[in-house]
Amino acid sequence: MLVLLIRHLIKEFMEDSAEVVCILRPRRFGKSTNLNMLKSFLSTGSDPNRFKEYLIFKEKDFIDQHCGKYPVVFLDLKDIKGYNWDEMLHKICRFVRKLVSSFFTVLNSNMFPSDQLVFDSLTSLTPDTDLVETALSFLIEQLSKICEQRVIVLVDEYDTPLNHAFQNGFYDKASSFFGTFYSSALKGNSALEKACLVGIVQVKGAGILSGLNNFRVYDVAKERYSAFFGFTKEEIECFIPDEETLHQVLNWYNGYWIGSKQMLNPWSFISWVVDRELSSYWVETATVEKNFSTLLQGQKQLFTEIFYIIYNGDPLDVSSLNSAVKYSETEWSIDGILHFLVHAGYLTYHKGLNGMGEVFIPNKELHLHWKVDIFPFIKKKLSSKFSVPLQKAFTAETFEATELQKLMSELIVYPSFHDTAFEISYHNFFYGIFLGVLQDEKSVQVKSNKESGDGRYDVKVEFQNLKRVFIFEFKKSGDEDSLEIDAKKALQQIVDKKYSHGSTNYECHLIGVSFFKKKMSNLEVKTIYP
Repeated sequence: MLVLLIRHLIKEFMEDSAEVVCILRPRRFGKSTNLNMLKSFLSTGSDPNRFKEYLIFKEKDFIDQHCGKYPVVFLDLKDIKGYNWDEMLHKICRFVRKLVSSFFTVLNSNMFPSDQLVFDSLTSLTPDTDLVETALSFLIEQLSKICEQRVIVLVDEYDTPLNHAFQNGFYDKASSFFGTFYSSALKGNSALEKACLVGIVQVKGAGILSGLNNFRVYDVAKERYSAFFGFTKEEIECFIPDEETLHQVLNWYNGYWIGSKQMLNPWSFISWVVDRELSSYWVETATVEKNFSTLLQGQKQLFTEIFYIIYNGDPLDVSSLNSAVKYSETEWSIDGILHFLVHAGYLTYHKGLNGMGEVFIPNKELHLHWKVDIFPFIKKKLSSKFSVPLQKAFTAETFEATELQKLMSELIVYPSFHDTAFEISYHNFFYGIFLGVLQDEKSVQVKSNKESGDGRYDVKVEFQNLKRVFIFEFKKSGDEDSLEIDAKKALQQIVDKKYSHGSTNYECHLIGVSFFKKKMSNLEVKTIYP
């Protein structure tokens, strides 16, 4: 794979018609390795003989044109973090001072006096923050002028500062700074040859990468660059001695779709090659709190669709993948959450033949992570308000439908109209809530869309210790006037289809309910005693 990678990724980048490219991949998917490879090949003075063992060495014209020919500015922003803007700005100033100082030999004796003053300020212990904001632009222009060659810019983890700023409440200040930092350097700069930025998401707002000329984003749904991050089944077979082991490794680490290719998580696979033990390597490199606090700050709804994916194992249809994240938004749509989780690596996205996309959990490593770590975290954070009242409503000595109806009426105000556009949306919403609040592997089972009687019920909540079952059928009405009629139809469907079949020894509460936008019917209830 490495032979082909070195040949094709370098050529793909240099021959891309876009002047600035942004490649988005989950963490630990080889972004830093690939950027360092570009730097090693393109940087001024790089010896072509270093690549003689690789196929690219046969590309004599390409080697002569590009290998060792460019001043390269490499920025690794992984450590640009802080709990407030002053702390982050201090780290930025220190980073810029180190970056500019690394070109001291090239620049110091060759600049005009006015440029020398800027250089001296940027490399001082207290640089002018206004100059820091345009430091990358200054460095590109000076290198191009002195080296008489346009400059390559490579930025690793370009989005890390913005992600961290959002988590800590100073996103506006950080986004304003980096909007100027990137646009001054990458927009309409004649000294720039090409730039490659890598990260997890495309951060939008306050000028971040917006308005760049000849700019292109390649997310995990795009075909271009799809072969260069992760491993295919064919590429790993030589490391695995037998079919059974191969099957186990694929089950644990395969399943990520990048373009039209199904890929293994490279970090987990390489870790397996070293340890020869099936374990959750990738998920151990980050905490649930760190990643999901980002979502919980911008989203008030429960992650019902996520729960649906976890416990049923079926893909969930979504709109075309959107790589942009607008941290300035106070609430995210369900699609926005799902797209974020795809780019972060917790879900994967695949575009079907019908043009629709679907998201799902890619492999066993992630399934275990969702069930053991993520699901309890989300349940704890998001279900506290309704947890105790819902449990009481279901488990009271005598079931009172009015109590449950009151709680469900309060809950239905949380989704947007868009998120409840279809009947299945109400089904998924309440399934996720009941699952998050009530599910207990030992005594309470919450199930959805399972065969029973002559059809499939929507949701079933079974309290094994109490010998009590609730079976729900959800309808979506065309208007508010039809709510009560449709709720009665829902209850009749449960009865006619015999959804309570198999629960003869239980106290069964059959419940029909209908919705129109954020309006809900009365619960239509029929109780069958054993």
